[in-house]
Amino acid sequence: MIGRPRRLLLYVSSAGASCAFQDGQALREVRALAADAEGWEQLNRLILAHPRVPLSIVVDSVEELYRSEALPRAWGRDRRDMLGRRLRQALHQTPYRAVLRQGPADPGQVGRRYLFMGLTAPEILRPWLDVIRLRGAPLAGIWLAPLLSRTLLPRFGLTAAKLLLVSEQTGGLRLSYFEAGQLRFSRLAPVDSALYENPLEGYGEEIERTRQFLLSQRLLTREELLPTYLVDPLDTLDELRGILPASAGFRCETIPRGRILSELRLPPGLLSESSDALFLALLGDAPGEANLLPEELRRAYRHFRLRRWLYAGAALCLSATTLASLAFLADAWRHDRAAQAYREQAVEARRQAGALLARAGDAARFAQVEATVRAWRRVTDQAADPAAALSGVLAVCQARPGIRVTKLDWTGQRSNTGETVLAQGEVQPFLGDYQAAHQAVGELVAALERAGWRVVVERWPADPASSRDLRGEFGRVQGNQIAAFQLRLVREGRP
Repeated sequence: MIGRPRRLLLYVSSAGASCAFQDGQALREVRALAADAEGWEQLNRLILAHPRVPLSIVVDSVEELYRSEALPRAWGRDRRDMLGRRLRQALHQTPYRAVLRQGPADPGQVGRRYLFMGLTAPEILRPWLDVIRLRGAPLAGIWLAPLLSRTLLPRFGLTAAKLLLVSEQTGGLRLSYFEAGQLRFSRLAPVDSALYENPLEGYGEEIERTRQFLLSQRLLTREELLPTYLVDPLDTLDELRGILPASAGFRCETIPRGRILSELRLPPGLLSESSDALFLALLGDAPGEANLLPEELRRAYRHFRLRRWLYAGAALCLSATTLASLAFLADAWRHDRAAQAYREQAVEARRQAGALLARAGDAARFAQVEATVRAWRRVTDQAADPAAALSGVLAVCQARPGIRVTKLDWTGQRSNTGETVLAQGEVQPFLGDYQAAHQAVGELVAALERAGWRVVVERWPADPASSRDLRGEFGRVQGNQIAAFQLRLVREGRP
């Protein structure tokens, strides 16, 4: 099989099943599956060949129930509780049930109309669902065939207020009654062709029985002509128009094969292989409200879709990151190539200038000028203004009582964006208390560090070196004693 299908579609009836693959809105490869072990094994192989492909099912069965009711208006949680309670009451015998909103109630009634529907005998689905559960295939939904045929009305322009839609399927003759475009009643009539010389006579009898039922339910009056549309994918029902004359209460029209292929955009070969391709093609427009899946199966499919979106989002983010990284690398490579080209151009221009001057006989003068320019650049790089640094250091020192600055020396360069100040000074007055002088210098160091300098004390008031002599008399202070200090202040990161 070519490519990975977007969805696997399965049509199930009592006579067997049909499956097809869906790519976008197009169908391909409709296959017939027998309702036996061989057919179940075929489905098993299809799921194994296409793991994690969502699967949708349409059921065409006799064991269906439709009940149209008008209920009071409600909103939000109240409406959900009301519909859920009424749905359990109407279809308590099956978990495969749903309710479909159908607009305002009929004239003379209050509220809104709802169609309660369900599959009353789920045994027809059980073996197929067992295969799906065994292989862990994600199940998107289960729909009844009449709910899909409702989408044919706008496509074929069927606007009659009341009409009967008839189609021949694998399981029998499907008859669906619509009012104002909404399904009110449907039945599947298995017809034994062996009982009739002309099988279409059996179809005519079933259509007449349906009309009689509508009369008994007062959905139709005897004077009304029932618009009957024969969906004829194989062009085999045209003779029914003669069996259902207007004198019998019918206004019969045929929807031929060519029109079906044109409106549904189906490959001609699919309808030739199986008329079930009609309902399989309609699964893409199935209303979400009519999905018969029980809540636990719906929850499992929501988790499956969430995982797919998360994986897709992660893959998208990874792809975007990879593309952005490649773009940045390409841009860096391009800039590097451009810089290299500029460097080569500069070297070449210098070589050409030197060659021109050499031919002119003035190469020595050119070399001298070049050396002068380089020296000037070194000088300008080292030039900086010391006023701000010296003023700042002096202001901090003068703010400390007892500190007298005797010398400030500054060095700085722009190339390393740093500067150094050498500060010398004395503690005054000094009465021989080296501990107090030491403390005063320590407080000055702390103040300079708060101003943004990194301070190295190169000399304290009391020099502890053993080579220095200590002179004086105990208990007396000599007048020529001084408490000198020397600090080296470094500050980096200045422009």
